[in-house]
Amino acid sequence: MNDLDQDELAIHRLLSAVKPEPLPIGFRDSVMRQVRSDGAPAVWEWLVAAAFAVPGLAYLAWRLAASGGEMAASLSSILTAAAGIDLGGSADVAIDGLAVMSFALVGVASVLAAHAMLRGTEQHRVIIR
Repeated sequence: MNDLDQDELAIHRLLSAVKPEPLPIGFRDSVMRQVRSDGAPAVWEWLVAAAFAVPGLAYLAWRLAASGGEMAASLSSILTAAAGIDLGGSADVAIDGLAVMSFALVGVASVLAAHAMLRGTEQHRVIIR
């Protein structure tokens, strides 16, 4: 079964014809060495990560405390509709735009914190494949 449109078939054929090549040995290690050689993580990385994470987490905690029952009912309706149990289509779902933005802010903060942690790590990790 082919789910590609006619416009996508030419690009699919072109990309399918390219032989896959493995990355050179040591590629990952050289990239991580370059990330680590940037020096110690700057304080601004941690400050920006905290500036993104704290308001987002505070709003999510407040929202959970203020209307946790509504959020649980909404999540239950979503899971019921996703499972196909409710065939009547009476799922009541409320999506809070600020909650979505808060999740996004926490995600951005997590990426910044992960980058700062990778730069600050002096120990070398060995991954056995």
